[in-house]
Amino acid sequence: MKKENLIALGLTEEQVSEVMDIYAKDLKGYIPKKRFDEVNDSRKDLEKLIKNKNEQLISFEEKIKGCEEAEKIIKKLQQEYESAKKSYEAKIKDMTITSAIQSKLMNVKYSDLLLDKFDKSVLVVNEDETVSGIDEQLTMLKKQYNDLFIDMKDKELNCQEKSPEGIKNPWSIEHFNLAVKVKV
Repeated sequence: MKKENLIALGLTEEQVSEVMDIYAKDLKGYIPKKRFDEVNDSRKDLEKLIKNKNEQLISFEEKIKGCEEAEKIIKKLQQEYESAKKSYEAKIKDMTITSAIQSKLMNVKYSDLLLDKFDKSVLVVNEDETVSGIDEQLTMLKKQYNDLFIDMKDKELNCQEKSPEGIKNPWSIEHFNLAVKVKV
């Protein structure tokens, strides 16, 4: 959505700025589908792994009761299960924090560079899977790296790439106006 297109539709400058502000607010919390699928698939894989280990442990425990050697193996498997569970929880926490940071860095020129600037040890994942502490660090980074942040009012909110030189968009407003003029 471009400012020029809205003006061409007959909206006033004030109405255009209101529409652009609403549009920018709507896009603020957007997480790309590709990133969501990636995190979701990874989470499902880790949950399957933990569930599989737990089922193995329970079935093995039921099969062998009373044997000292088996009890040692069970304890070893329980320790492996606990370490796998801790690893899983740490990975989920890291993925949640990384996703939250990336969603905050949507209006940044080089988000990968700023991603490493966040101190993840300070960030806390709440029960509702929101992350506390990001806004403070983001404010600090905006002060330090102001030139990397893009002002949403200046940015074209068009999701499509610009057409290459020499190729004109047949659906643009200029062509539409030309077609209307030809009819008259």
